[in-house]
Amino acid sequence: MEFRVGDSVQAIDELGRWEPARVLELCEGGYSVHFTNWAKIYDCVVKPENIRKPVSQFHHAVDVASKSRKRGKRVKFSQLCEGDVVVASVDGIKVDATVVVFDRFKQEVTVRFGEGTLNTIPVSDVSKQESVACQPSSPKQRRKQKPKQRTHVATPSLTVEEGSVTETPDNTGTGHKYFQVMNDFGIDVTCGECYRIEPGNISVFIKKIKKSGATFFADCAMVTSTKLDRDVSILVPVSRLVKDDVALSRADKTYANKLKRAAFWGSIQSGKDDGQIRSEQRTQQLALLVRKEVKLALASKTSHRTFSLGVSDLVVDMEVFQMDPFVHSRVSFSYLKGNLSHLDGILGYRWDILDRGANVSYVTRVVVAFSKGVLSMRVYTSICNGPVPNDNSYRFVLADNISQSDSIDHRDEVEELV
Repeated sequence: MEFRVGDSVQAIDELGRWEPARVLELCEGGYSVHFTNWAKIYDCVVKPENIRKPVSQFHHAVDVASKSRKRGKRVKFSQLCEGDVVVASVDGIKVDATVVVFDRFKQEVTVRFGEGTLNTIPVSDVSKQESVACQPSSPKQRRKQKPKQRTHVATPSLTVEEGSVTETPDNTGTGHKYFQVMNDFGIDVTCGECYRIEPGNISVFIKKIKKSGATFFADCAMVTSTKLDRDVSILVPVSRLVKDDVALSRADKTYANKLKRAAFWGSIQSGKDDGQIRSEQRTQQLALLVRKEVKLALASKTSHRTFSLGVSDLVVDMEVFQMDPFVHSRVSFSYLKGNLSHLDGILGYRWDILDRGANVSYVTRVVVAFSKGVLSMRVYTSICNGPVPNDNSYRFVLADNISQSDSIDHRDEVEELV
């Protein structure tokens, strides 16, 4: 291919890069060109094979040929193969030629004209022969769709087999979305976190919490070697879940955070206009906070612990703790009054004892106070030497220990009773 003085071309510089240039003069064995992108005047002589017509830098692996007249579709560079018969444009004249070699990096095609004349031209000057129909573009490969999520129900033996449905939450009635609930053993179950099924020792990830009657169920995904298997879903009662420390991958952590955020705001939105649901939410909030503080009080060496329950919800809190702010600003639950078991319905089973091995730390009295719109609680504790029964009769043993102990002060309780 010949160029004239003043033509705009692309030439290979000393660094081996194609750079825009302008032909200054024709020299023996090549062309003297000036590279226009250089800050200073930089002229050099390049060989004919190192100079070409300007080609856009955005033409790599895209449509570069002219449209086919027969079908009106653009010809793909990927459709060119060695031996194809094409139409090559040379100095504005279109001639039939055969593809010999094509260079994707240089965006050039070497074609043979007639018997054996070879020439290298830019791919922009190559188009399909009019008599040859363009090959239809290959259909786009569809993404493999994940199989539909199958929901299984975990039976007591934890067999995840299709059709082994034993109990399925109907989720009828309110249709409320739950973000966090507490099971019977005081463990808070939250959407977007990992737990372990006991018995069974199976790690799962909580995706959704449902309710059937008075029982809460967790829709879980399996956790296998720090990876979530979202294709298999297990439905298990929250009473069988205990906290599990699993190190998830970064992608799974991102998924967990998005799911947790969606569950939180979904829970708030679905409970805005339902008083019963708001009551459940506040009761769960109180239960989680009180269980946490009572555990700290039992583990402490002090005899009592005071903490705040936040801004009071008069409708819910007064009903939960059976308070009347216009008569008494505080209410107590103790062994002396015999009403400590009232808190079992809120805090769960054996919430008031902590086994320390040689002895047992237990709650003797709980005082709930209401002042200036804020609810607070004080927990009194004591220590019982020796073990206690594992059934509900443990409170009779603790009551005997209180009656025989002189270190427990009941004077303010006696004043309340009087």
